Amino acid sequence: MHAIKCPDKACVEGFISLTDDGAMLTSCFVCGQSVSDHKFIQTAFGLEEECRGCLEEAKRAKQLNDPERILNMCESCLNQNKDILHPLNLSCVKILDCSFDASVDLQLWDKALMYGSETLPAYRKYYPPNSPNLGIQLLKLGKIHLYIHNLKEALKLLQQARDILLVTHGRDHVLYSQLLELLDQTQEEMRTELEFDS
Repeated sequence: MHAIKCPDKACVEGFISLTDDGAMLTSCFVCGQSVSDHKFIQTAFGLEEECRGCLEEAKRAKQLNDPERILNMCESCLNQNKDILHPLNLSCVKILDCSFDASVDLQLWDKALMYGSETLPAYRKYYPPNSPNLGIQLLKLGKIHLYIHNLKEALKLLQQARDILLVTHGRDHVLYSQLLELLDQTQEEMRTELEFDS
């Protein structure tokens, strides 16, 4: 949750956990490399602090209904920390979530899909398999894919959302009913597309 990327660029999946007090770092959980560079540690903690500040600013901008400002701040923050903080770092995930929501508000669908998709590994790691948070995130992404007519991806995500929301919300919930309508719409558009192609 407070991980930085392994400083060894060849170790793509690696990460090093920051301790809460910043006094020490463990070694990389993949390649074993450790970091003793105090400046690097301070930089990592500074970036996490900047992320928290960015989230506070984003909260204020949301109250002012200013998604453009939110997106600009979050993108700037993400660009600053992309080489140091790990993608599963909770601060990064929260910034990605803000970027996703702001992109949806601005109807920037490509950006929304990019940021929303980048949150999924963290959602799958931090939430249980049948979490409503994961189900709703999958539903949102599936809906955007359907809107931009990326039907195969829409179908895949909406089916995953259905499996979760059936458990968390039940058959009688309005959200589950809306999801089934989106699935029907996706499948109907896929059938129409197939008929048109043949």
